[in-house]
Amino acid sequence: MDLYATLEDIRYLAGRDPVQTALLPMYWVWLAAGDVMTSASPPIALVDAMLRIASRPVLLIAASEQPEMGLVQHLAESAPHSTELWIEPDTAHTEVLGTNPDEWTRVVDFLDRAIGR
Repeated sequence: MDLYATLEDIRYLAGRDPVQTALLPMYWVWLAAGDVMTSASPPIALVDAMLRIASRPVLLIAASEQPEMGLVQHLAESAPHSTELWIEPDTAHTEVLGTNPDEWTRVVDFLDRAIGR
C-alpha cells in the first residue's frame, strides 16, 4: 500500500480486501515501529483530514482497482460538497498518468478553479 494511513484507514481497507486483511498484522507492526522511531504525533485518519479541510476544494485521483477506488470514494463521501473525484477506468495504482496523459489538464483546470483564476 503506497498510502500513508492510520489504523482507521487500514481497518477500512482490511474489511474490503482480502490482501489488505492478510497484511493487517504487518500494518500494526509498521505503525508501532513509527511510534518508536519518531517523536512525531501519528497522522490523523484520512477521513478526519477530509472533514478538517471540507471547506476547501479537494481533488482525489485514483486508479479503478480495488481497494484504492473504494478508499477514495469513501474519502470523497466524507466531504462531498468540496471534493472532486477522478477515477481513471481500467487503471492500476500509479498508472493513471501513463494511461491517459491528455486528461491531466483536469488537474490544471481544478487548480485554476480552486485559486479563483
